[in-house]
Amino acid sequence: MKSLIPFSITTSNKSLNHYLLSGDSGLEKNEFINVYYNDTAGKRELIYELVLSATLPKEWGQGEEPKVIEEGQELSAILVDIQGSFSVYKYVQKIRDYYEKHNLIEGSTPEGGFENETEKQKAITDDKHAFIRHCLSSFYIFNCMDAAEFNLTIRSLANFFKSHKSIGMVVLDGLHFIENLEYIN
Repeated sequence: MKSLIPFSITTSNKSLNHYLLSGDSGLEKNEFINVYYNDTAGKRELIYELVLSATLPKEWGQGEEPKVIEEGQELSAILVDIQGSFSVYKYVQKIRDYYEKHNLIEGSTPEGGFENETEKQKAITDDKHAFIRHCLSSFYIFNCMDAAEFNLTIRSLANFFKSHKSIGMVVLDGLHFIENLEYIN
């Protein structure tokens, strides 16, 4: 079977692409990056950006001309959250901001526009919620609170991959926490 994974994944953030992901070429197949720093240095923001780029659809809208999303990969992503510190609320806000910044309602605007402002606001809200649900439907989070859970999760991923062929990214967040736990026990 042909791989569904694209040649590379980039983000909508040009600075991240330039400094961390080899410029325009992005993070390519079989490559990984290890971002390790104890203090808050934007590691989670990088995770939000990479996962969003992986899970964005290639186009959006139910209208005559759906809007093309250049960063969209239409893949699934897995996050193994070792400390339980990933905020789904903040991630949803990131999706919402992306929708608004790129004016994705244009792809769902009916020919001739909306009849009134109330209809337009309802359509925008419904379309935005559908977009958020679409992005979240291809994002899987596994929470691990100790080394044993992490070990079981990693071992079970092979079976998960068999039933989810569109996985294009796996993120391990907080691996240093597991290393620190090993020394404590």
